[in-house]
Amino acid sequence: MNAIRNRHRKLAVAAARRATEMDPVIFDTETTGLGNSAEIVELSCVDLDGTVLLDTLVCPTRPIPEGATQIHGISNEDVVGAPLIGDLIDYVDELFRGRLVVAYNLAYDLRMISQSLRSFGLTGRPHQEWGKIAYETSWGPGLCAMRTYSHWHGEWNYSKRGYRWHKLDQAARLLKVEFPQPQHRAKSDALATLGVLRELAER
Repeated sequence: MNAIRNRHRKLAVAAARRATEMDPVIFDTETTGLGNSAEIVELSCVDLDGTVLLDTLVCPTRPIPEGATQIHGISNEDVVGAPLIGDLIDYVDELFRGRLVVAYNLAYDLRMISQSLRSFGLTGRPHQEWGKIAYETSWGPGLCAMRTYSHWHGEWNYSKRGYRWHKLDQAARLLKVEFPQPQHRAKSDALATLGVLRELAER
């Protein structure tokens, strides 16, 4: 088992290192919840240098539940007058197209984009997992920083027969990555994800 973990750790480092050579766009979303009707309320994208490419509130079609506001601090009043996802998707398509797309729990953030688009009657953006940490998205290749970190960390989850997933703040703390404040806001989380990715690439 240790030999397998060591091999997976090396593969995770190699994946992170390769990602830093591919002009990635790192993004994060804040949402109304976790379920199949949840929508985006904030979207941020940064490049490998930490330059902010997009950082905006997003107005959903449904009210933001109080429980979600308690997590990220974004209220219904905050998103009044914010752009709709339909107003942003052309720019997002332009940012993402042909680049490596990276997020911490990539499958979740991609699902949120698709669900938000469908709420406005727009076509979702499909993705397919083709490896333990890699994805193929409608824009191009994708990398899940959470799964990459879990393979590097190597804590086995026997009940799920795979590596245990860790929250972004846990990964950042262990790797000694400074976490921008406030946490649970899209720009801060995108920059923290970038820090985790770059730190793994240095291992």
